Amino acid sequence: MDDLLPVDQVGNDQCLTMFSRHHEFPILVKLFQKCLDLNYYPNEWKKSEVLIIPKPGKTYMKSYKSYRPICLNSKISKIFDKIINNKLIKFYEDSNLLNNRQHGFRRSRSTISALNETVKIALEHKNKEYTAIIAVDISGAFDNAWWPMVLKRLEKDNVQASIIKLLQFFFDNRRVRFLDIHQMNPIKKLSKGCPHRVSLYPLQYGILF
Repeated sequence: MDDLLPVDQVGNDQCLTMFSRHHEFPILVKLFQKCLDLNYYPNEWKKSEVLIIPKPGKTYMKSYKSYRPICLNSKISKIFDKIINNKLIKFYEDSNLLNNRQHGFRRSRSTISALNETVKIALEHKNKEYTAIIAVDISGAFDNAWWPMVLKRLEKDNVQASIIKLLQFFFDNRRVRFLDIHQMNPIKKLSKGCPHRVSLYPLQYGILF
């Protein structure tokens, strides 16, 4: 359980002290196991709060690009997200369904392994032909991961039906409340995107491409 605990201490459910008491772990284990048995994701865990903060060094503050949204989620949900994410990663790794050149958000891979492979390929072709690197930065990539397409891809890859059903609950009725200085705090229902610090989303974006 220790390796599943959120490394940050920020959450919107005030569940901070329970994670420092190991005798609470059996309660969480039973709770998570029941959710897995029922293929159910509680609605309370799907409520997020977003704080908009200015990006450092930005001077033109009338553009949305000058701000960064920080999403606060339930700390309990973060642990459960990691459990589901680990199941998905194991399935895709064991089934060899991920592109072998994908290094982001994969076990035993990182930016370093990506650079090593890039250098290796460049050296292999150095004496035979010209070598060039094209770097592409997809703007708002995580923000535009469409959930119905993610579910469709999971079905296509023959992911276990119970996991797909659980993820349907994960996506359904997900809402975010925006915190602002005027205390208006509008609520928006989501249909796509990757909230900050939700471990499930990077893999779901990765399997789309």
